[in-house]
Amino acid sequence: MIDRTLTLHTMLEHGEVLHKAKICEKYGISEKSFQRDIAFLRSYVGSGRDIVYDRQAKVYRLVGKKDSLTAQEILGILKILVESRSLCAEEFGSIYEKLLAILPKESKDLVRDTVINECGNYLPVSHNKPLLDTLWKLAELKQKQVIIEIDYTRQDGTAKTHRVKPIGLLFSEFYFYLIGYVEGKTDFSVFRLDKISRVKGTKERFDVEYADRFQEAEFRKRIQWMYTGKLEKVRFYYTGADVTAILDRLPTAVIEEEADGKYLISAEVYTGLGFDMWVRSQGEKIKIL
Repeated sequence: MIDRTLTLHTMLEHGEVLHKAKICEKYGISEKSFQRDIAFLRSYVGSGRDIVYDRQAKVYRLVGKKDSLTAQEILGILKILVESRSLCAEEFGSIYEKLLAILPKESKDLVRDTVINECGNYLPVSHNKPLLDTLWKLAELKQKQVIIEIDYTRQDGTAKTHRVKPIGLLFSEFYFYLIGYVEGKTDFSVFRLDKISRVKGTKERFDVEYADRFQEAEFRKRIQWMYTGKLEKVRFYYTGADVTAILDRLPTAVIEEEADGKYLISAEVYTGLGFDMWVRSQGEKIKIL
């Protein structure tokens, strides 16, 4: 019975329907046994979901909010992971196999065929370091508001130990970042996770008022390529072909005027190296006022 009910449950979870007569014939059970299976499965699927009888089609189907990922969602996730290149080959491969294992064969084959070339030739960023355990550990310490010690190696090879109050974790342009206040400094600092070789939680805690808490989403709207600077309002003309690319890159951007394909745009951003690099990448399409 256990094997049978597990099979029926899997069929329902994958969007298949149950024909009473076909199930009874396949497993050599009575209609009464089939109804007991349905009763058991109804108690198993959880609140907000139910197994209902479709009188018109004369089948049983699972309805309600589905907790597991759909094939469409898994395809989208894999496409994003491949493009981000942020995970090492081992971590990406593990997630790829686990996501495919959720799917029934037909959907699994379609998803695999769609991404097999990209996934089979997955190219992680140059550091190729496992980061998920570090990301999780930092998330726990941030939640507990624990002062941490990190060993960090800068781009020029200089290594140093920092005492940091972790206030945020972000992903941007291939890399994961830790945002935190370094002991002795008033402005927050940004650290790339792949350059952190050691994380240690201390026994000291810090407090952050709810109103003063770091808001990753708001910060992310105003920064380019994770280079901090001064938070300022900038205004510029844009004459490129697709203004939506600018609005997506600068989520705080507002179009003030538009005439003959020339846009006057204002935005609140952290000015400095990151913003300057982005402006230069646009060439003559942007003129800063």
